[in-house]
Amino acid sequence: GRLGRKEEASKILSHLQEASNGEYISPNDLCLVYAALGDKNKAFASLATAYEQQDASLVWIKVAPESDALRSDPRFANFIRRMNFPVSYIEPAPGNRLLSRMTTPLVE
Repeated sequence: GRLGRKEEASKILSHLQEASNGEYISPNDLCLVYAALGDKNKAFASLATAYEQQDASLVWIKVAPESDALRSDPRFANFIRRMNFPVSYIEPAPGNRLLSRMTTPLVE
């Protein structure tokens, strides 16, 4: 259940915090763990750090299922706008996403 997931997230957070003493830990990873724990303030603080450090994993933030816990918070939409993703990533095209981005037909 949900309690088990929080316990798991707490263990992961402890592990990441210990590991961060000797190796790089992505602030985006910390963000997702804080989000899983329900600590949105720390999640968004970590997200801001990830942005400042130009964390490459942020390219997935819009579509990653791990981000679901943050989507309902207005700060998430503001962050996505700040990331300046191409419009097609912010506003999915109608129909099949992949096919709607194609510029040449599959069959002539």
